[in-house]
Amino acid sequence: EGHSVKRPSGPEADQPSVWFRRIVPVGLLLLHAVLVIWSVSGERKLPTVDEPMHLMKGELIWTEGRYDYDKLNPPLTPMVVTLPFRVLHPALPDNWRNLSLSMMAHQFLYKNRVPMETMIWWARLMVLPFSLGLGWAVYRWATVLAGPVAGVAALAAYALEPNVLARVGSTSSDIPVSLFLFLSVWTLWRWFIH
Repeated sequence: EGHSVKRPSGPEADQPSVWFRRIVPVGLLLLHAVLVIWSVSGERKLPTVDEPMHLMKGELIWTEGRYDYDKLNPPLTPMVVTLPFRVLHPALPDNWRNLSLSMMAHQFLYKNRVPMETMIWWARLMVLPFSLGLGWAVYRWATVLAGPVAGVAALAAYALEPNVLARVGSTSSDIPVSLFLFLSVWTLWRWFIH
């Protein structure tokens, strides 16, 4: 006599609900973002040995059009992480043309009118969209391969993995290169199966 909820039968009964397929991945990505922002925001979060050079390289590309100071790393990451500098307006060292890249980078980061902590925080934050994109791609591919439960499990493993969290909190090219490499392999895989 009471109202009963009609439950799906057959293959639909085994599928996770919409909230599990939509809300849980978004929640995991938000948790990942919060953990990254928390880790980047520490009071004693000093730059790694190569971060000043990445920042200097990006600033030279934006302000001077110089791509020749660091031929080892591709320019995309330094350009993206120094996007906030377009608003912050840090100053290049006065005699930057006469300095080595490491000396120039040291003066740029530590002897600037914009505090080092401000520049490094904003630069590190710019890696977060690459990490969120990589997390979403991991979720999508795992979902295609093994279903939504596997997708959520893969995303949870990625979003909470300490090495990933540590690399996102750096201005290096690790996460952007990982994203584009992952997308390339996924695209190649999709091309082969179709």
